[in-house]
Amino acid sequence: MSRSSGKSGKSKSKILNFRWFLVGFAVMMLLLMQGIGKPSIPVFTTPSFFQSLLLFNSPFWVMFGLPSPFDTFSSDSTESDVSILNRNNIYRFSDKHPRTITNFKYRPKGIYDETWVDTSGNVAVNKLFLDSFLLNYPFEMSIDDYLEIRKKQIQGKMWDSLLARYDLKQALSGGDLARLISQSTGLSIPVPPNPVIGLFGKPQININVSGEVNLKVGWRWDTQNLGTVSAFGQTQSTPIFSQDIRVNVSGGIGDKLKIKTDWNTRRQFEFDNKFKVGYEGEDDEIIKLIEVGNVSLPIPSTLIGGGEALFGVRSDFQFGPLYLKTIFSQRRGERKFINVTGGSSSMPFEIRAYDYAKNHFFVDEVYKPIYKDYFHDKNGNVLPTPIVPNTDSAKFYRIKEIEVWESTNDIKKGAVSAVGVAYADLHRIQTLQGQKYSNAMKSTPIEAGKVERGYFLKLDSTRYKVDLNLGTLHILSIRNDKFYAVSYRIEGANNSTESDDWYYGTLSSQVNEKDTVILKLITRPNMQPGFRTLWDRQMKNIYSINASSIDIAGTKIGIWYINQNNDSSDVLPGAPDKLVTIFGVDQVNTSGSPPPDGLFDLRYPFFNAEYGEITFPSVRPFDEGLADYFKKIGAPELASQYSYSDIYDTTDAVARRNTSKDRFIISGEVSGRATNRISLGAYNLAPNSVKVTLDGVPLREYEDYVIDYYAGQLTLRNPRASLPNANLKVEYEARDVFNISTRTLAGIRGDYQLLKKRGVDSKLGFTIMHYDQSALIDRVRLGEEPVSNTMIGFDGNLDMDAPWLTKALDWLPFYDTKVPSTFQLRSEWALTLPEPNKRKSEVASDNNEPVVYIDDFEGAQKYIPLGLTAAQWTHSSQPVDSSIGLTDTIRANYRGKAFWYQYFIPRIPIKEVYPNKDVPAGRSNLSPLFIDFDADMRGIYNKNPLFLDTVNQKFNPTADITWPKAPENREKIWGGMTRLFSSFNTNFDTENIDYIEIMMKIEAWEPGTKMFIDLGQVSEDIIPNGRLDTEDGITAANPVPNNIIDLGEDVGIDGYNNDREKIELNYPYPLNLEDDPARDDYKFNFNKDDIDRTAVDFNKYNNFEGNATVSETGQFPDTEILNINNGQTLSLDNSYFEYEVNLLPIPEQNPQIVGGNPEAGWFLYRIPVRKPNRLIGNPLYSNIQYVRIWFKGGDFKAMIADWRLVGSQWQRISNFQSNVSDKDSVMQISFVN
Repeated sequence: MSRSSGKSGKSKSKILNFRWFLVGFAVMMLLLMQGIGKPSIPVFTTPSFFQSLLLFNSPFWVMFGLPSPFDTFSSDSTESDVSILNRNNIYRFSDKHPRTITNFKYRPKGIYDETWVDTSGNVAVNKLFLDSFLLNYPFEMSIDDYLEIRKKQIQGKMWDSLLARYDLKQALSGGDLARLISQSTGLSIPVPPNPVIGLFGKPQININVSGEVNLKVGWRWDTQNLGTVSAFGQTQSTPIFSQDIRVNVSGGIGDKLKIKTDWNTRRQFEFDNKFKVGYEGEDDEIIKLIEVGNVSLPIPSTLIGGGEALFGVRSDFQFGPLYLKTIFSQRRGERKFINVTGGSSSMPFEIRAYDYAKNHFFVDEVYKPIYKDYFHDKNGNVLPTPIVPNTDSAKFYRIKEIEVWESTNDIKKGAVSAVGVAYADLHRIQTLQGQKYSNAMKSTPIEAGKVERGYFLKLDSTRYKVDLNLGTLHILSIRNDKFYAVSYRIEGANNSTESDDWYYGTLSSQVNEKDTVILKLITRPNMQPGFRTLWDRQMKNIYSINASSIDIAGTKIGIWYINQNNDSSDVLPGAPDKLVTIFGVDQVNTSGSPPPDGLFDLRYPFFNAEYGEITFPSVRPFDEGLADYFKKIGAPELASQYSYSDIYDTTDAVARRNTSKDRFIISGEVSGRATNRISLGAYNLAPNSVKVTLDGVPLREYEDYVIDYYAGQLTLRNPRASLPNANLKVEYEARDVFNISTRTLAGIRGDYQLLKKRGVDSKLGFTIMHYDQSALIDRVRLGEEPVSNTMIGFDGNLDMDAPWLTKALDWLPFYDTKVPSTFQLRSEWALTLPEPNKRKSEVASDNNEPVVYIDDFEGAQKYIPLGLTAAQWTHSSQPVDSSIGLTDTIRANYRGKAFWYQYFIPRIPIKEVYPNKDVPAGRSNLSPLFIDFDADMRGIYNKNPLFLDTVNQKFNPTADITWPKAPENREKIWGGMTRLFSSFNTNFDTENIDYIEIMMKIEAWEPGTKMFIDLGQVSEDIIPNGRLDTEDGITAANPVPNNIIDLGEDVGIDGYNNDREKIELNYPYPLNLEDDPARDDYKFNFNKDDIDRTAVDFNKYNNFEGNATVSETGQFPDTEILNINNGQTLSLDNSYFEYEVNLLPIPEQNPQIVGGNPEAGWFLYRIPVRKPNRLIGNPLYSNIQYVRIWFKGGDFKAMIADWRLVGSQWQRISNFQSNVSDKDSVMQISFVN
């Protein structure tokens, strides 16, 4: 916009403006002449129009966009050029910006106008003045028109103010744009006075909006050549849609009504979003405060708590000296309490006898006698102060050096790592005398629990603790999925030299690069009694209370026995001593010397305060320890009544089920070290909800303590709060993460100013609070009762100055007060009216009393699916079955063709399988898993030259009987599939799994065919050679496994393509005549319509070679390893339960059939998990990781609509009562489908 400079330019502008004024005047006169006698133009006939006809009335000129004649009278020498060209820019006569509705953009001095609303409140009146001289008749318009003009005027001013700050011809920076937007969000709208607006004070509306709304919409195409889970190519397309809303709105009407909203969609919890509307009254008004939304009600009472995390309505009133606060809201938090003594919080604990620590071990059995002598004298009595025995055995077996090794999947990890073979039983050698472990030991096959192989990492000494004299090892932060081994040396015959020292395993100083180390195995994953050597070396007399750095002064430990009547006692019936004495953990009194005082000795080694561990002198305290005690007192027959040998002979899961013996409890209370930091055990606390009292006296936030509301951390500042005898009570409100039930809090708080004058302040108060909780369901369960509680309380306080006390104290000799004395008196009284369950029974016999359901048996069934997706399964290893062969190599020669698949489009009606099931609209079909076992076809990686079929050129179809048809061979032919059930062990005992259920339709079944299910630890060795077979890292260009298919690797897990299989894998004649001797080629046509597919299309669907580019599993190398947690270590363990499925499809003759739809051929098979047909190895129900399905003896084809492991929320307790006959009635839990 150009500006004129100089006097001549300004004169020309005035002349030009005056000409435009004449033109405008002529136009006005023509309009008036046209309007005369033409009432069809209403605007020219209204009184308001004629009131604006003065030449000097600026609204008229503005109406027609013409320059005002007042522009010619401007005497301001700095006035801008207001020519018609610039006038158009100033008034924004364009479609891009709103027009500024104002009298003048540049007014001459002395011109002003006034606007007011008449007494009716419906008409706005405007007058224009020049130095108090009225220039026009009062200009009237309706209040609606005035507000509309006023709105546009404010908008115009905003645009003018904003655009004046920026040069829009240049690009705006991010900061300029942000400031531009932020300045346009604040809005203040003055409104004419009226009775409604007047209630809220100043007649003005304020709105401030900040935040952002981001909406991202798009489409994404991904093309890659590494790995994909898509079976239809390497390109995927997906829609993109995301929204992010962050808005903060604050505003108000007048100066009393305030609105505030804070909303963010990225917040994790709903309670973090805030909304509040509040009204604040004046000092002389009865209504002091009204709030709606997120409210709080603080109450100055130590007996009745208020609330912070509330959503509802709060109102405050004042009636003279009486102040009232009321609340009606939904509670979004829960009040909690914690007691702290001397800056240390106390924590109760309870340990069952079978919950011993799993990270303590003897490195060898020879240390057990030394350990016993450490705690006991020659007569078997526990020593008050244990001492290392001075015996030849203890001296000889003292450990001089030890290293602890942990299995690892990363061979590059750590400073010292190597391939190792760990033996549970390892003989010692004298390395410095030239003795070595044989090379044969480095290649010994894996035998679970006896010999383990893998990569091992040497642990830092901070990861474990070793007692060199007692031979005990404490592994800190032990991992249940790792193997642990040791290598160590002990003293030789000559104590003065190391040359004759004995070595167990290989020390790191003796390891050569790429050498295999020999180690002594200490523990392995899934420890069980079947690993007898390892199991016996695990210490089971140490218990952890899951706390560390414990303060002995605040710790109490006791041992209790639960009697038949469920009462607990610290003595055993028939024993004269307390349990702490019986188990040998009470040897001294509080002075540290005999005799015992009946309390647990809180001293080492019985109690380790650093790690929070309890140690019993006997290695089998609840078995041999009890037997030794009763033998001493002359009552050995009582030992069998209390002995709990299951702890040491079975796993803790099995021992837990023996409820008749599980009656010992170690319990107590421990305190941590005194500190000024206290964790409240909760996070994201409600603001201002924390109250702290010291010996009943409230503390002040920020002065006596500081609270981190987000982290739930309390920091004490008052020195008195950390004293040993200080009793702190912390009350806080933890906000609900999941707000399921409705909890209502309503109440009233009253404070009466009884007396207030100089030096005296006295108040009386009362509180009435009602808390009501709704029930989630009509049938109220135990622990979910809807409560309805009412609390009533009264309190009073008196604060007064006591100058008489100051004078009295000053009268005392040698004493002079520094501050004035005060007198404080506080008292409280509260009453609770509880209703723990407000849901009354509708059953007449209950007499309208509240009831709860222990269980309504809705959802009492729990299950774990076995998986119906074909990609979840792979070809199985050889089952351990001596009727097929004595070795895996022999059994592999009888592998038949097994394959499994799912159609992509569901084709089996749900009503056909479940006729009584409600079917949702649009989902009328299901897709079962099809299983096909062809005993006439040779299976994958089968090298048996006699097993010929139609694929082989030398197969003779005219023979009287083929090799697979021969009866002696037919019964041995097998095929199967397997999958990893869980990367970690699944505990059937804790999960309470009782059955295997299969909804199956058998389409073809050759008589004599058998179906088996194996659960437990199943070998992953598909090709029976005892080593890992994989596609990964098999080429010279890429010898290191990287979990990516590289060029030349997609050849199957045998590592060879078809041509090399014929030559290098020694497939005998005539198998080497086939195009694919290994039978591992993948083939499937994804382009074929699914409706036209048959079983033949899936014949090679589960194979390995050539499946990387188009298979459902994607471009990842195939491998025998199923559990990726094992790294490159192949699992060869066979310890499983085996179940046989009775395939006879006649319900009357097959006890395993319990339901289904027989008319359509569907049957529900239920196999009891606790009744396996065979046990292979040493299986445990607490250690289930793999499942294998396999068939033997003939052809089989079936559809599986569902199969799963089924359990119950209810657990059957065995041996609950002693001396019960085995022929007594038994309760069995089952479910109706």
